[in-house]
Amino acid sequence: MKSFESELKKYTEKTRLKVSERQEVRERILAFMEYHPLTKSGGDVSMEHAFVSEPFWVMRLNKKVMRYVGGAFIFLMIVVPFVAERAMPGDILYAVKTGINEPFQSQFATSPYEKIEFETRLMERRIAEARVLASKGELTDEVKSHIAETVKAHSSTVQQEIASLREADAESAAIAQIAFSSSLEAQSVVLGATSEDVITLAMDSGTEEVEDPILSAVNEAQSVASREQGSTTPSFDALMARIELQTTRAYELYKSIKASATEEEVKDIDRRFSDVNRIIEESKDKKLSDEDVAAKDLALTLKQVQKLILFMTDIDVRKNVALNDLVPVVLSKGERIEVAREESRVVGEMLREVTNTMVDVHADGVVEKIQHTLAETDVLMLKASTAIDIQDVDTAETSLAQARVLALDMQALIEQHAPTAEEGRDIELEEGEPVTDSATSTSTESPSETQ
Repeated sequence: MKSFESELKKYTEKTRLKVSERQEVRERILAFMEYHPLTKSGGDVSMEHAFVSEPFWVMRLNKKVMRYVGGAFIFLMIVVPFVAERAMPGDILYAVKTGINEPFQSQFATSPYEKIEFETRLMERRIAEARVLASKGELTDEVKSHIAETVKAHSSTVQQEIASLREADAESAAIAQIAFSSSLEAQSVVLGATSEDVITLAMDSGTEEVEDPILSAVNEAQSVASREQGSTTPSFDALMARIELQTTRAYELYKSIKASATEEEVKDIDRRFSDVNRIIEESKDKKLSDEDVAAKDLALTLKQVQKLILFMTDIDVRKNVALNDLVPVVLSKGERIEVAREESRVVGEMLREVTNTMVDVHADGVVEKIQHTLAETDVLMLKASTAIDIQDVDTAETSLAQARVLALDMQALIEQHAPTAEEGRDIELEEGEPVTDSATSTSTESPSETQ
């Protein structure tokens, strides 16, 4: 059997050029060199008559071209996306903002909770864009409809993400639902304060009132979020951890805006932080007796903190929305007792007025009904007074609210059945009582004055 090396050697010997062939190739190379000499500067030799291999193309770029290409690349990849962040619906770069920037930013949201937060921010961003356009008078019906559809799409995506998260972590999903619901509630308040809630359309048969499409989309999403949340409340510890995280963020925001905020804003924000801290401490004490009630208090507090963060981060919201409309003050127990005392005084005045004016009512059965209702209110007022003395705020507030309703009902009855001035004159005449006419008596002259 012949070896491979020996066979290869024989083959290479057969493929070698003969002496005559080598001489011919050499002469052709020398002739080419003679007719195509190198330049003295040592520059490139012209390749005009050279054979060009069709599959390959040579591109030469000098430094100047490379600078232009690099500058264009930086402009397209850095400057344009940065400028596009300020684009509004209708601008040329708005497509870059929504089609490139935001999808790229979404890649940094890795966990399900982060994805929910990112979609919520996008929804808030679309609504903020609508408010900016409305303030400039550039919010057309077409843009309104488009933003409304976008709000619906983001809300639907959030609900899908929450449903997916619920399968893996029901508690985190419940917290995410609370945060999303608070965002929708805040946006509804802001839209109601900064835009027209109702659009009146002229129709052939009259007028028709149509709710603003963006506000309608937000309210619809809020209804769905409330329905999805239902009665599910996260655990006390999970809510406490989330509130601590959000309050830390809120305090950092507060430090950044405190220098530019007005004195009234600083006072209002300080009060909200005081409310949050007080409720947290009260919830810790309440946890020992009823953890479920304490958790529900924390869930409401989480919503308050979320709305407070929105107020501090959005300058347009701070300018157009009162903080109390967005984040109402939560009265302490002592403050509620003082309010209850004042309400007791007001309702008492109403009842005394009813007692004094009911004598003018002569309709059959009405007086008896008023007297029976007065007896009920006396019981409620006594119950409220006792509750105030023992610091039972809930009972005092409930009793006083019921007493006020009954007092208003009695006032309405008296107003409905009390005689008018003319009817009163007729009643007095029927009873034989003299009726004096001040105008007549003053205009009648005495006999001594006529003489």
